Amino acid sequence: DSGPLYELAWDVTKYATGQHKLSVRALDQNDRTKLFEQQFTLDPSEAEQVDNFLPNFVLRSSFSTLFHVLFLLTLLCNLCTALSLKGLYFCAQTGRLSPKHLTILRSCAKFCLFRKLFLVCSYNKIFLPLLCFVGYMAVGPWVVGSLIEGHSGAVFAWGVLVNNQLVHSQVPFGYYFIHFAFIHPVIVLVIGHVLDCRNCVLTSSLKSSKVAHVSFLGGLLFVLFVSIYFSITFWLQFGIIGFVLGPLKTWSYIFYAAMFWLAWTVPRDHCQVFNSLFNQQDYEKKTDDVEDILNVNKENNEKGLNGESLQNLL
Repeated sequence: DSGPLYELAWDVTKYATGQHKLSVRALDQNDRTKLFEQQFTLDPSEAEQVDNFLPNFVLRSSFSTLFHVLFLLTLLCNLCTALSLKGLYFCAQTGRLSPKHLTILRSCAKFCLFRKLFLVCSYNKIFLPLLCFVGYMAVGPWVVGSLIEGHSGAVFAWGVLVNNQLVHSQVPFGYYFIHFAFIHPVIVLVIGHVLDCRNCVLTSSLKSSKVAHVSFLGGLLFVLFVSIYFSITFWLQFGIIGFVLGPLKTWSYIFYAAMFWLAWTVPRDHCQVFNSLFNQQDYEKKTDDVEDILNVNKENNEKGLNGESLQNLL
């Protein structure tokens, strides 16, 4: 049950020497045919020697292991990056960072990409759905539809389920790697850029340059083109049912659109809280104001005046 879908027994002793050609003709349920031919030899002395590094690497590598490693690294990278930034924001918000570390964090927040990722992780209405989306695509079904010879099934990151039988495949691991290593990070950065723009509008912060707008728009259009291309391949492979019931490609457009809408409608209060934590100038201004109040109170005490307390002045 766990073996290949198609197999044919043959006597290898009849082909021990010489060059041979293997021909396979595929026929589907719509009477469409395609012929595949491959020359081979079982005699190492007659085989063509391949000395190039890349062909040797391809032939001697285990693509099953490679795709598994890429899938695991992509999943861990997405989860660890998001959770680490969320942890830093929580520590800064609750005052658990030392002044030195908070200063370093504020310096890092001045960098464009870092600030946009921080904005995404600071807003729970966007951060939590994005985190759940990454996790769901690692374990949940991507496509439900007609898969093999009219049989219905579901595609997961870890294999294909057809007629209650698991068919091991490396293709889903590759799809996951492409989407969450290239497409998803770019979309998250664009969402962060939208949050950054709204932050500038709502709080009169430093605005992004036109170059940044064009760069992020170009990146979004490129990954959208790539995603649409893969959506068409899903449609051709799994039919209309697979296209409609496809969380990875079809539903992801609705999901990402909702995230953009949430970013565009971010409340002013959230932007003000974020700026109070990561805007060094605001922090220094508040510190100077407190120092001025302390100096005034000290002068009044020296003159013997019954001035107001620091608390009333604040």
